[in-house]
Amino acid sequence: MATPPKGPHKLAASETWLPQGEESAYLKSLTHLGAMVELSAGASLFDQGQVSDSFYVVLAGKMHVSMLSEEGHESILNIMGPGSIIGEAAAFLNQPRISSARAIGHAQLLRFRVSQVRELVSHDPTLALALLYLISIKQRQMVERLRQAIFDPPEERITQFLDQLRETHQDPAEPDRAITVDLTHEQIGNLTGLSRVTVTRVLNKLKRNGVLDFSGKRIVLLRPLSDEPPRQP
Repeated sequence: MATPPKGPHKLAASETWLPQGEESAYLKSLTHLGAMVELSAGASLFDQGQVSDSFYVVLAGKMHVSMLSEEGHESILNIMGPGSIIGEAAAFLNQPRISSARAIGHAQLLRFRVSQVRELVSHDPTLALALLYLISIKQRQMVERLRQAIFDPPEERITQFLDQLRETHQDPAEPDRAITVDLTHEQIGNLTGLSRVTVTRVLNKLKRNGVLDFSGKRIVLLRPLSDEPPRQP
């Protein structure tokens, strides 16, 4: 079994989107313009199929965003952390929401209405730039996932997902610090379009190669998967 490096406590990672730039910091600072929304663990922010002119910026906590098929199968789209923007597409298009969002633990959000945006932007164009930047990142992430689902084999999909998660949560000052992935095999499968059985098989292979370790539901990334040594059969 691989041994995690000694040092400070491992970072825990579950958010698949955790914006860190000045644009997300700017949106989080607009508490004087947006309406504060407080959610307890498990509380719903909005449901699939609803029509609303509201979109949200996550201030604190984590939001589980998912889609439900007609057969009742849930697919996780994102686990969004502070700085994320949620619900903007349906709000701006005045269309039914294609996903549902609920809080994982206590969460705080800012609510904005589309009807506010024109006036807000006229006074501060920085708002438009920040929204465009974050929406572009979000769109690019979803397109990349679609590309992976179409073209990449299962092992490559999982390694790219875990490397992205590591990059999202890694402290640049401590590049060798281990990262604990607070996601189940089933959730990783949901986020990569793979079955739980396939995820477990690939993770076991990566564990044998010494790039990660796991016990029960906890997965520990010991180093970047891109540094993985020659693969074992």
